Amino acid sequence: MGAGVITHVAFLRAMNTGRRRVTNADLVTAVEALGFGGVTTYQASGNLLISDEPAMAGPAIAERIGKGLSERLGYEVPTIVRTADEVQAIAEAAPFDGEPPRPECTPQVILLAVPPSSPAIVAAFSDADDQLDLVGSDIHWRPSAGVSTSELDVRTLEAAVGTMTVRTHGTLCRIADRLS
Repeated sequence: MGAGVITHVAFLRAMNTGRRRVTNADLVTAVEALGFGGVTTYQASGNLLISDEPAMAGPAIAERIGKGLSERLGYEVPTIVRTADEVQAIAEAAPFDGEPPRPECTPQVILLAVPPSSPAIVAAFSDADDQLDLVGSDIHWRPSAGVSTSELDVRTLEAAVGTMTVRTHGTLCRIADRLS
């Protein structure tokens, strides 16, 4: 178990989906073997809280974790890293003019490896049913119904904006609560 102040959160895409299964304990061991310390997990969906990392910036942390896990697990592990302050800001964001979530949906956050070159790229995917709002480096998504029934073409969106992973806004809020 990690100790100390959490400085970064790594979000791994497509962990524990399909045949890609890894226990939290094995994931922590693998990431600590890459030179990170104080690693804990949140849920079994690829959320790593890191309190002791080598002196490097978020993109370098993402590259080291992604490459190291890919080698160890035998499949690509896209990794997106945010500082604790960035996770807090995502949790506190109130896009869509502060309107409350629609009762029939769960607000989502699409975490991007690299911010899009233009907000217009994201705006082109937004409509009345799937509202998207670029906030900082991430896209807040307000679907009109469940994500599984959404007509948002997530693969085409990813082709336009680059590597991404999705978490519920509630998950990001609960992670932010662990950071303080």
